[in-house]
Amino acid sequence: MRKMLPAFVVTLATLAFSVWALPQLPAQVATHWGVDGQPNDWSSPAFAALLMPGIMLFMSAIFAALPNIDPLKKNYQFHGSVYFLLGNVIVGFMGAVQVLILGSALGWPLDMRKALPILLGALFVVMGNLIPRIRPNWFMGIRTP
Repeated sequence: MRKMLPAFVVTLATLAFSVWALPQLPAQVATHWGVDGQPNDWSSPAFAALLMPGIMLFMSAIFAALPNIDPLKKNYQFHGSVYFLLGNVIVGFMGAVQVLILGSALGWPLDMRKALPILLGALFVVMGNLIPRIRPNWFMGIRTP
């Protein structure tokens, strides 16, 4: 649990930002953008502000709990630091996406055609470097011999 503390802190910060932004959000918040960078799906302000922090909290709890129930839990002593770093990075990525979504709704000058691919590319680079270091387990990585 302690190793997922950064993810919980990011989740609380994202929730605080979302709650702060909620009264200022328009009646419809763009939550999906097409390849052309134009929004093509909208949600209510409460849904847009609270869904992602809720998912982040759930993901943080799952990442913290899975090593305790994994039948191959002995392998976490070899790759635990990588596993928890990956969990923190994924939750941090989700927090950054939430800030982009709400920032766009608040009128910040953001170009989603540039911001989201850069964030996603950075996430894939980090995941591509970390996943090969994960030992066999039941929940993450490649499980074939």
